Amino acid sequence: MVGIFGGVLVVLLLITVVLPGGTAPFSGGSFTKVERSMQAKGLHICHTVDRKPGVAEGSLESRRYDVAFDCQNDIPVHVLVNRYEHRDDRDSALHNLETLIRPDDGSSYSYGRFSILVTGRPDDKAQQQIDRVLRSIGAK
Repeated sequence: MVGIFGGVLVVLLLITVVLPGGTAPFSGGSFTKVERSMQAKGLHICHTVDRKPGVAEGSLESRRYDVAFDCQNDIPVHVLVNRYEHRDDRDSALHNLETLIRPDDGSSYSYGRFSILVTGRPDDKAQQQIDRVLRSIGAK
């Protein structure tokens, strides 16, 4: 019985340590890749705001994009992209986005060295397209 229990603990430990979690690998990524990927799928960046470092806790750099299919007639979806130096900072910020900040009408992602928060109406076609774009570039 003790041997079986010990074996189960070892397997659980290996699963926890070896298998990737729910976040993207902490390497690569860029603001440019996010921007170009959205634009390649028919979305327009209506406005960009560069934010001060540290606006998102631990971030080195942050940008907010207002994104829509039609900047003149659509209510834009907000895409907040934060770059981090350390995986723990990114994952901690992502955890905070998911548990403390993210409204019911938003999505949060990890992407390389970035955390991404997308907010808009869930039935908004632009938000749905952004979610597809982010997953296509490896965001989780």
